[in-house]
Amino acid sequence: MDGPSLRRHREALQRLKAEAASYLPFLLVLSERQSQAVGMEVFDVVDEVVRRPLSRVALHGRVRALLRARSYALEAEAQSRRARLLDASVEEARDAVLLTDAGTGRGDHEVVYANPAFTEMTGYEEDEIIGRNPRVLQGPETDRAPLDRIRAALREERPVREEMINYRKDGTAYWIELNIAPVYDEEGTVTHYASVQRDTTARVNYEQQLAQAKKEAERVSDLKTAILRNMSHEIRTPLTSIIGFAEIIEEESEGEQTEHASVIRQGASRLLETLDSVLMLAKLHGGAVELSPERVDLVDLVEETRQLMAPRLEEQAVVLRTHHPDTLEVDVRGGASLVQRVLVNLVSNAIKYTEEGEIVLRLRAEEEHACLQVADTGPGISDDYLPHLFDAFTQESSGL
Repeated sequence: MDGPSLRRHREALQRLKAEAASYLPFLLVLSERQSQAVGMEVFDVVDEVVRRPLSRVALHGRVRALLRARSYALEAEAQSRRARLLDASVEEARDAVLLTDAGTGRGDHEVVYANPAFTEMTGYEEDEIIGRNPRVLQGPETDRAPLDRIRAALREERPVREEMINYRKDGTAYWIELNIAPVYDEEGTVTHYASVQRDTTARVNYEQQLAQAKKEAERVSDLKTAILRNMSHEIRTPLTSIIGFAEIIEEESEGEQTEHASVIRQGASRLLETLDSVLMLAKLHGGAVELSPERVDLVDLVEETRQLMAPRLEEQAVVLRTHHPDTLEVDVRGGASLVQRVLVNLVSNAIKYTEEGEIVLRLRAEEEHACLQVADTGPGISDDYLPHLFDAFTQESSGL
């Protein structure tokens, strides 16, 4: 093969390599005389130059060898690229990464690598921690329990996750979330342990503050409940006496004294209702109210509520009516006393804000549910105030 022929073949091979979708091995088979005449420029195109004579089997063997070599080279290149990416990721990670050897079975796991985030978290430079055991990070407040679990996991060569207190180089304590996993070689033997550590001090402190606040709130709630129970005893007894004597004066007096006694009785009764409501609210907040489901006839309950509240309307130009079909039978399961308390509170509120007209207690059945409504001819609630309807200790007006 002369020079011009080699150049033509070289150009053709270059085009083939450029257009090939995957790797194609190129062998140049020459006689001894031709190989001596080939210039060095041919070697940048072909993968190998072999001499004739060459059997078909030998040729196939050379091609397979080239393909294997190419495969190994590509795999090595991919591994090198992955290693560079992994190294860059670990170096730039915000979490601390520590790599220790597998130890000798006695717990001597020496640090062989620490990323920059570890230095930032602990204050130890890489050369200060390399060759040392991670126990250098432990201190007087480090809990022994997670350490025992970590040691057990290392003995069993399994991953482990713990949260514990460590200490920086300057002696300050901090909380970390620690994830440790074994690193295996090609034969499945553990050679190292990788540890990823995240500073959780801010979260732990926040959780501790929440727990302390909850504990304090529970203490205050218990104290409030105790005070209210004492109020119930200390205030209810004299109020009952005031109401009783006011009723006697109303019955036995005339004129202005009767009116004054009526005002006293009504005011004391309202104060007693307020006290009952406050005590019930305290019980609800304290979880002391237990619902005992029982059969409740809502028709009877509505009528009982009307009879209970009717005396309060004797001196007002307001009528309290109930509305439900005569044939209606509504039996539900619930707490009768609690349902009636809700109705009494709603009717009491209607009485307070209704100067004239009527208050209607409605009951109707809706498939598997029952609906109770209290309607009145009072001023009602404005649309602007509706979003605040269930805000604690608020009302649209101060009442009558």
